[in-house]
Amino acid sequence: MAGLGPRSASEVIATAFAEQGAQVAVIPLGSGGDALADALSTIDSAAELVVASDMDALLGSLVAGESPLYLDLTGLAPVPLAELVAAATPEVVGRLRREIGGRPVAAVVPDDGADAPLTGLSGMLAELGRRRGAELSETISEDTRAEKWAAAIGTDPLAPGAGALGGLGAMVQALGGTVTSGLELCLSAYRAPEVMARADVVVTGTAQLDFHAVGGPVVKRLAQLAEGALRPIVVIAGRTFVSARELRLAGIEAAYAVLPGAGDDVPSVEQLAAAAQQVATTWRW
Repeated sequence: MAGLGPRSASEVIATAFAEQGAQVAVIPLGSGGDALADALSTIDSAAELVVASDMDALLGSLVAGESPLYLDLTGLAPVPLAELVAAATPEVVGRLRREIGGRPVAAVVPDDGADAPLTGLSGMLAELGRRRGAELSETISEDTRAEKWAAAIGTDPLAPGAGALGGLGAMVQALGGTVTSGLELCLSAYRAPEVMARADVVVTGTAQLDFHAVGGPVVKRLAQLAEGALRPIVVIAGRTFVSARELRLAGIEAAYAVLPGAGDDVPSVEQLAAAAQQVATTWRW
């Protein structure tokens, strides 16, 4: 937002509220890419973040180390099962497990795979088969092969996250690692539900707020958490095209636009700061 990463944009908004005498807690959030790197830098400055571009890069990054290893896999496409089984053999997985030792490893995957099992009716293989119009017999055959492969490398194909990216999640879990989305990683690290429960209001920012995306997964998830904490959430957006009624349906108390109407220009940092100051003044007790 305003050309800033999540941490810097959050700090601009937080500064406006602090200048009005409010106590603030900043939680940078990122799903992947530069935004995740920016957010992760405040979670654990000693952690190593590897952005894997393909299967070979992923396997090559799995080495021993004292610092936690985060694998950003959000830019990868689902790996075909045959390719995965050929690359991540029991021998390869066993060797990697020994080399990694007890190093903490977390794979950050797209949101749709963070909780997905690999096999079964609701598994990722079945979903990928439906997307490409595969016959039922083909999907059943893939499930059977995946179950045998998972057993051979010592992991559960029905575990949440095992289906991420066609089975890469299962491989990471077999190595003793965890599978999560970037958003949930940040929310968990900062104990967001606990922080929200102690707040009077939750404020978040997004580039654009429209009826279809409603700010994207970050705004939607924060709205859910704010509702659970019984706290109002307000959104500062570069532009907003959502009515008050639509905001209420999305669980959002109010939305404020940095720039009016439609357009392609990006708000400046100064414009974001000015908008945040207006919002902070409005939400004084």
